Amino acid sequence: MATPERLYNLLPAIYRRRDSEEGEPLKALMGVMEAELDIFTEDLDTLYENWFIETCEEWAVPYVGDLLGLKGLYPGIPGIFSQRAFVANTLAFRRRKGTTMVLEQLARDATGWPAKVVEFFELMGATQNINHPRIGKGGTALIRDANRMDLVHTAFDRSAHTADIRRGGETAATRAGTYNIPNLGIYVWPLPAYEVREAQPRGVDGDDDSFHFSPLGLDLPLFNIPQTEEDISQFADEINLPTPLRRRPLYDETESLRDPTADVAAASLYFTPGSEVLGVEVGGVAIPPAEILITDLRDWTKPDPTKTYTFFENGSEQSVDRPISVAVDPVTGRLAFPTGQAPADPADVRVNYAYGFIGDIGGGPYNRRASVLENLSETIDWQVGVSGDATPVGGEEIYATIAEAITAWNAQPAGTIGLITIMDSRTYEEELAAGGAIIMPEASSLMIVAADWPVIGAVENVVAGERKNGRIVPSGLRPHLKGSIEVQGTAPGESLTPGALTIDGLLIEGDCTVLEGNLGALRLAHVNFFSLDGLTAGRLLVQANSASGASGTYNENLSVVFERSIARQLDLSASVAGLLTIDSIVDNAAAGEAAIAADKTRADIRSTTVLGETRLRTIEGENSIFMDALTVERRQEGCVRYCSLHEDSVTPRRFRCQPDLAIQVRDSGEESPHIGFSDELTRERVRPTFASKSQGHPAYLRLRTEAPIEIRTGAEDGSEMGALFHLKQAQRETNLRTNLNEYLRFGKEVGVFFVVPRVEQI
Repeated sequence: MATPERLYNLLPAIYRRRDSEEGEPLKALMGVMEAELDIFTEDLDTLYENWFIETCEEWAVPYVGDLLGLKGLYPGIPGIFSQRAFVANTLAFRRRKGTTMVLEQLARDATGWPAKVVEFFELMGATQNINHPRIGKGGTALIRDANRMDLVHTAFDRSAHTADIRRGGETAATRAGTYNIPNLGIYVWPLPAYEVREAQPRGVDGDDDSFHFSPLGLDLPLFNIPQTEEDISQFADEINLPTPLRRRPLYDETESLRDPTADVAAASLYFTPGSEVLGVEVGGVAIPPAEILITDLRDWTKPDPTKTYTFFENGSEQSVDRPISVAVDPVTGRLAFPTGQAPADPADVRVNYAYGFIGDIGGGPYNRRASVLENLSETIDWQVGVSGDATPVGGEEIYATIAEAITAWNAQPAGTIGLITIMDSRTYEEELAAGGAIIMPEASSLMIVAADWPVIGAVENVVAGERKNGRIVPSGLRPHLKGSIEVQGTAPGESLTPGALTIDGLLIEGDCTVLEGNLGALRLAHVNFFSLDGLTAGRLLVQANSASGASGTYNENLSVVFERSIARQLDLSASVAGLLTIDSIVDNAAAGEAAIAADKTRADIRSTTVLGETRLRTIEGENSIFMDALTVERRQEGCVRYCSLHEDSVTPRRFRCQPDLAIQVRDSGEESPHIGFSDELTRERVRPTFASKSQGHPAYLRLRTEAPIEIRTGAEDGSEMGALFHLKQAQRETNLRTNLNEYLRFGKEVGVFFVVPRVEQI
């Protein structure tokens, strides 16, 4: 750190003495020069740090890679993926090029996705020489080995196959070849696993002993929580990857834990103490893995309360009864207690598990620090917490329900800056409507956020054992509100500072309604408005103007921001000031109604996937997918850029939108495999296709690998259109494919396979 007044202290003492007599004008001048010198010094330090891959800024990583001959390297995205490890390990890769270990690590570093490399030629059916047997080579299918048969045609397959004559290095739009002498495969897992701790499962109606792990009551697969590989030479296995959990290996492990003669420490893999892939707690006490029965619960068969285990000791057969406290099905995400043994209060049941999803959208236990800090005021006048477990340790207030916290907020004076933190992953079944609606007075601001409010020690003159306003941790939690929210702005109609509400990180099974009034801003970030049947709830509604409403009751100053969120419908019937959607999904396909109804609103739609009709007054749209008609009233202003549009859309001027661009390329006379296609066939060819359209599915509205190349790389920077634009998946795949050939053995070809659960697998 620079010494204060270092320039001034370098002056001869006679000048400093004279300057002191004159009121120190020279010292003030040198202070200004000192500030500029500090900026210059900091810039020099940054330039020096940018010489090294370990300390350089993210934008400089491709330039360092260029010095090593890495071509076509797309820069990383902060918080998404980084090329730093790839560049840093380049020399080590080149020393070991041609080995499977390098290809596996290369795939991880270049894409940021977990990966596994499979040498397909090792799995080809062949008759071995008995003088030189190869134990690891694929063999005849063992149909009596349920675990091995469960892995056929996956990255972990060990059975022999007949030859596949297709080439291994084909593009992602076509299926690459597999089992052949020159072929290798790189399997990548683009869906991350999100770990949820102490969540409240959803009970089954009419069955007090049965629950869904999902708080929404969905049958969804539980995912593995990847364990770190112990050595760089270790190849990835199921336990190291975010794969859906399978029944067989978990069953075998829990069975071994019940064996009184087994070495429990050696048997633990998925249930290693402290890092179990799933767990069930009752009344705050965890059920031991040895008391969990892994089974098929598709028919909700209740487990027997005890299981007899037969073993041999000292040459004699003996049997013991092992208690079974709960049955779990990791494939459907269900759990069931023995008949009559479930806790009297279903809220006493807690589950630990991981689920898979397309990315950091719609809330979840991922880190939302950047989103929260963007809207978190430096000065918070009033803060409370909501939790069923946490207790106050100082003067703070911790409420048991969200409704109680809202009631306390509504009693605050106008101009208050407030923060409500929901501090656990419980389900809050309550209606924040009518008399319990959120009131937003003039100049007031409230943020409702899923975040821990930790107790801090004696730091920065803070008393030990105190929760400090604004010191929150917005990660690790996924609270669920089963009910609707209403909010009303009460500022006078002529007010220039109406209230503002932010909701961040909540899973809401209901609607959010803005009542008549004067609300200034509504920001919904990382929120999932879920509709169980796709027909009711899950909407953002702004009430229409009443015929007798006075000026200032129309929310005409309201600005709505919908960021990294999911909803069934955005119904802005009132004349609100504006709508901004970013990296979001609006899906009203099941209802067959408009997904975005904002006929009087100026809208800015960025990287959004919309299923259902969209009606707007004006639009500035980019990098988005509109699966149904987009109708804009004022077409003399605004623009739609790099979007996929339905053929019935009526929009302002378009720039490089599909299918218009595909038709232009077809008619341009350039060499194309699609010359001769009709307009109808061309539109059908470039229509986006998704891995799943079922909300809650791990691959919900993720573009299929076989989706049209015009959609997967059609955004303005070459990434995919739609809600996953921010993930830059096309660039990450290009980084891998561009650099693969350098590390392949001569004559080998490699295919890249994206592992995404299919609908029929669940």
